[in-house]
Amino acid sequence: MDENSIKKAFNCTDEQIIEAKTNIERLYIHLNFKDLHFQ
Repeated sequence: MDENSIKKAFNCTDEQIIEAKTNIERLYIHLNFKDLHFQ
């Protein structure tokens, strides 16, 4: 799915897409950090 399809499906603005991507990246980094921390 490309971004335009996602925007149409969820009726999102560019700002919301960017915010969601940032949140996902932060969560991903946080989870990876936790995995490294507990090994």
